[in-house]
Amino acid sequence: MRTAGVLLLLVARAVAVAQIKTFSSAARGADVSSLLLAKDAPPWIVVDADEPVGMVANRLVSAGRGSCALIARDGFIVGIFTERDYLAALNVCDEEDECVVELEELERRTVELIASSVSAFATSDLLIVEPSCSVVRALSSMAARNFRHLPVVRPGTRAEAIPVEAVIDVLATSTLAEHVQRDSEALQRKYEARLGGVASHAQQGAEQDALAAAAGASALAVPQAG
Repeated sequence: MRTAGVLLLLVARAVAVAQIKTFSSAARGADVSSLLLAKDAPPWIVVDADEPVGMVANRLVSAGRGSCALIARDGFIVGIFTERDYLAALNVCDEEDECVVELEELERRTVELIASSVSAFATSDLLIVEPSCSVVRALSSMAARNFRHLPVVRPGTRAEAIPVEAVIDVLATSTLAEHVQRDSEALQRKYEARLGGVASHAQQGAEQDALAAAAGASALAVPQAG
């Protein structure tokens, strides 16, 4: 009887694992449309290609940490500008991306940039996705090209000609990563809850088997009349 209880536990555990794998597959298939226009996501702005880089940098500072600027010319997006592009424009980081420039030197270089067009320092090689792109694929593509911001555009938009109005949102790596983290934690909780239920059911079965075995042993131990 106890062997049957153990077998029940093993089978139920296998079923739980299979169901969790199904949940995991569904999570991996989640697309970026579920993350669009999130209130807590880093903001983004659209600026003219000829706007001075210093002014754009100030606007990004005002917008908040992790923000970015889409660079537009004649109604089309021609690049993206982030804090990393600004630091590169200032030339304040060494090969290991450690910023060690003195404050006075930073101020001097900032002044020199005021009259420079932001388009000269923006990243023109854009990576875009449609809302149906999976979160995992989006993150993988960004990691492969070391990008931190990902414009999401209307279906059918070509990377070489992106109308400003075709941009739905710009997702940051942090937003995508947080989504994956939440899904992973949710799956873990489901897994633990399901296995907890399986263990409880098996425990009850084992206790019933033990009681039945004890009752049988007691019956055998009672002397027969006659």
